[in-house]
Amino acid sequence: MHLPTLIGIILLLNLILGGLLLVIYKLRQQQRCFLYWAVSCWVFVAGGSIAAARNYIDMPWLTHWFASVLLIAAPLLAVKGVQHFRAPRSARKWRGQIILMLAIAIGLALLYPMYAWISPVTSILIASLFLWAVYLLVNVKASMQLPQQLLCLFFSLHVITMLLQAGSMIVTLIAAPGAQPVAQVDTGIIASAVVEAPEASMSSMLHITFISHLLLTTTTALMFPLLVFSKTEERLVELANIDDLTKLYNRRAFFQEAEEQFKYARINNTNICVLMVDLDYFKDVNDTWGHAVGDECLRWVAKCLQNELRDTDILARVGGEEFAIALPGVDLERARLLSNRLCKRVAAKPVKIDNLSIPLSISIGGVLCIPEHTDFQMLLSDADKALYQAKENGRNQVVFT
Repeated sequence: MHLPTLIGIILLLNLILGGLLLVIYKLRQQQRCFLYWAVSCWVFVAGGSIAAARNYIDMPWLTHWFASVLLIAAPLLAVKGVQHFRAPRSARKWRGQIILMLAIAIGLALLYPMYAWISPVTSILIASLFLWAVYLLVNVKASMQLPQQLLCLFFSLHVITMLLQAGSMIVTLIAAPGAQPVAQVDTGIIASAVVEAPEASMSSMLHITFISHLLLTTTTALMFPLLVFSKTEERLVELANIDDLTKLYNRRAFFQEAEEQFKYARINNTNICVLMVDLDYFKDVNDTWGHAVGDECLRWVAKCLQNELRDTDILARVGGEEFAIALPGVDLERARLLSNRLCKRVAAKPVKIDNLSIPLSISIGGVLCIPEHTDFQMLLSDADKALYQAKENGRNQVVFT
């Protein structure tokens, strides 16, 4: 493909992608990362256009120095977007980025007397920024990791490409000191540079490199929205299944997970026990010390229960002060021992909240699945009856049907 045509396509593509990202930002204004990525595309287009004009404009301060500053600012904006995606609140300050950009601009200005070297230095700086973006993404915790891993891969390919390109430019400048860079274009959403060497070096390999950059540009741009949308989907699933106060499963998720275990136990003739747990006299806690203290008590009890259970056990908050536990593969004796341990653990010492010391206890009703339990709801109903009996008997105790 004709090289100027390819450069024009890359710039046009980034212009369109920037518009697409801006539209997404307008629709989801709470996610400012899209705005940073959109501006990054447009800064790249500006820098690439100015750099491409160096064949026609004899103004090295504009076509070399200023273009390089823009081409470095583009990946820096992309990194800012990744930072905002990773931690929106901590990414609001711009002081560090502004100082870094000023330092880079001054450093490139010092190279102006040897402006042929601005291009390889620019490529190395762009590679460093992409390496920074990889580090930020690797440290993002997410259950849906495919978009994150793909974006890391594309960023890493950008790093390798930019370093190879910087090396080839340095070799060219050393081998032909009189050769001047006359066309530099950043071809990633935010990255990649081309320096014109002697005519013979503009070979098919250079065209292959440009085509690979074009593909990286497209895929990288597409990965940004996919990365954010996957995280949003993860958050929606969490809101649907996780109790916001205790971070345990909610009632819906408990029924879904525990019923699966119930069906498995029935099919494979294995044990499963269900415990219903209720915090004793919780209304008195709220009435005496307020709902904020009551919420802290619920969190504390949830943590106590969680610390005593296995990873395979299913713990959920299914009501105001009521918890449910499914114990796959546990027989009646082990379920009794665990239940008594839970009661003793909660009642062992008062909860310390600020200057308050609040004694708490729990009541537990349990049931072991038997052939008569034809569905999970029947099993849960029997556990509820056992819990009611434990409370009738005086609370802070365990009753199994």
